Amino acid sequence: MQKIFLTWPHKNTQWDWQLDDVVQLHEALVSVICDFADVVIAIPEIEIVNVRSRLAAMDVPLEYVYFYPVDSNDISFKIAGVI
Repeated sequence: MQKIFLTWPHKNTQWDWQLDDVVQLHEALVSVICDFADVVIAIPEIEIVNVRSRLAAMDVPLEYVYFYPVDSNDISFKIAGVI
């Protein structure tokens, strides 16, 4: 199965001024991507519980979502082959 790597938006990224909208977009993307690939999310550790709860409330299949705790100041999507 392929994996999509993404960095989760948070207040210390360039999306701060529209963070709520961008987070909702990322949630929707993860929800759809999980049907086709695993999702690896680079995210500040303090955000993991909240994001996991929000995705679970959307019925996202969390068995395909992997959280990697890391500080960041950028947002990106990467497509990778089988790892």
